Amino acid sequence: MAAPPQQGLNEFTFMSEWLSKEDADKYMSRCMTEIPWAPKKWNIIYTLPQLAHYYDTSKRKKAPIAVLEEIISMIEKEYQTTVSVVWCNLFQDGNHYIDWHQDQYGEHLFVLSFGSTRPVVFRHKKTKECKEYSCRHGDLYYFAPSWDKAHEHCIPKDESITEKRLSFAIFCQPPFSGGTSHKK
Repeated sequence: MAAPPQQGLNEFTFMSEWLSKEDADKYMSRCMTEIPWAPKKWNIIYTLPQLAHYYDTSKRKKAPIAVLEEIISMIEKEYQTTVSVVWCNLFQDGNHYIDWHQDQYGEHLFVLSFGSTRPVVFRHKKTKECKEYSCRHGDLYYFAPSWDKAHEHCIPKDESITEKRLSFAIFCQPPFSGGTSHKK
């Protein structure tokens, strides 16, 4: 089942089944083998619970990774944008998580998910109101810097989850279009 055509991006936009199950399966399989997953430190002293890979423009020039280049190309074509960085996360199971944080880099953000369903929770900084979205295999969501400035978000720990999940935080600049070109 394909996602309905988007009529533009709001401050936060969730796109269920942005990729078909068949395409999501294909990309997940390739990402597992083509990306050099490794433990990463954050702020030099904190080792992240999940495995990760940082893919920026210098790495793209020196050692391009075909599957990431295809994902970047889809986002750039679909939304007429330029991708600067992709932060790749591999959650082995529900013990891998991302604590409350903001991505305050001044860029717009798309997040593409493969694998097990995991919630992403957004918490408004002033009101503390929380909104939870279930990110499934092939889902994509977008948020603008203004949304990020007003909210923190996390991927909670959940020991009942035993399957892998991949997520790709795709940082980019406007302009954006409504986006439907990746659908066949």
